[in-house]
Amino acid sequence: LSVSKPVISIDREFGLTRSVSEEKLAFSNSFSKVLEQPGYLNYSRNESNGSLTSFTSNGLWNGFSDASYVFPFLTAVQGGTGLNYGDSLGNGFLSLSYNSENDNGSSGNTKNAYSFSYRLNLAENTNLNYVGGIVNEGESFLGSAGGGAFDFSGSENVTSFFGIKSGIKLADDYFLNVGYGLSRTSVNKARSGIIQNISGVMSDSFEIGFTSFDNFGSDMLSFSISQPHRVASGTADLQIAGLAERDGSIPYTYKTASLRPSGRQLDFAMAYNYDLTTVSTVRVKMMHTEDKGHVRGADPEASIYLGYSKTDIIGNDTITIGAVSNSANERDLKLNYSINW
Repeated sequence: LSVSKPVISIDREFGLTRSVSEEKLAFSNSFSKVLEQPGYLNYSRNESNGSLTSFTSNGLWNGFSDASYVFPFLTAVQGGTGLNYGDSLGNGFLSLSYNSENDNGSSGNTKNAYSFSYRLNLAENTNLNYVGGIVNEGESFLGSAGGGAFDFSGSENVTSFFGIKSGIKLADDYFLNVGYGLSRTSVNKARSGIIQNISGVMSDSFEIGFTSFDNFGSDMLSFSISQPHRVASGTADLQIAGLAERDGSIPYTYKTASLRPSGRQLDFAMAYNYDLTTVSTVRVKMMHTEDKGHVRGADPEASIYLGYSKTDIIGNDTITIGAVSNSANERDLKLNYSINW
C-alpha cells in the first residue's frame, strides 16, 4: 500500500532545461493576478482532469508537480470522459472537473472523480492553490489493484482528498514553497478472500522547497525535501486459512494488521540552471531518496539529470539534450530539435 515513484522524471527535467530568464519569468507569473485567465468549458471523451492539472502545473515544485506523487488514486480517471469548467470567482480562479473511466471497456466498473481547484493571490508576494474532491476507484485501492486472495472485485473504494500549495516571494530573487496533501479512503467490499475489511485509512504527502536566482551570474538554484503519498493510518481485518482438519473443515485465524508502512520515503533534491551564454543553458539535478517505497531500511537511491539547450543555431530553432541515471543502473537519454517560424 505504498507508492514508489521514479526518482527523477526525464520528461519533466527536459522541459525545465531552458534559460534562467524563462524560469524566472515563470516564477514571477505565478504571483500575477489570476483573474486575467479567461473562462472555459470543455467536454471530451478523452479529457484530463483540469482541476488537478491546475494544481500541479506550477514549475516551482519537485514532487508536487506530479499528480501521481501526491494523489496516485486519481490517475485511474485521467483521460476518460471529462467535463471541465473554469471561471473567475472573488479574487481567484475556480476550476470544476468531472471525469469517468471504465476499468475494462464498456463492461467494466466505472471509476469517476469530482474535483475542484481554486487559485488566488493573497498579496503581491503570496499565492495559494487549493484542490479537493471525491474519487471512486471502483475495484482499485489507492491506485493499486488486487487479485486472487486479495481480490477487490465488486468493491467500491471512495477517497476524499484535499491539497494546498503556497508560494512565497521572500525577495526579488528568493522564493519559498510549501505544500501538503491529505486523503481519507472508505472501502466497501464483500467479506471474501484474505482481506475481510479495511478501515480508518488516512494518507498524506508534503513538500518544502527554496529557490534563488542570480547567485553566481545568470543562474537558478533550488533545494527541496518531499514525501510522496503515504498511508499514515489504517487497519485491515484478515482471515487466514489453516490446514484442513480430518473432517475436511478449514480452520481460520483472524488478525488485524496495520496498513501503515515501516518507513517514510523522503526525496532530497537539488537543481541548478546556468546560462552559459544568452542562447545556451545547462541544467543539473541531483536527488537522494531514503526508504524508497516507504520501506524502512531500503537501500538509499541516488539519481542525476544532466541537460543542455541551445537556441538560434540556424534561425529560430532550439536543440535540447538530456540524460538521467540512477544507482539502480537505470538510464535514459532524450534529444529534441525544433524549428519555429
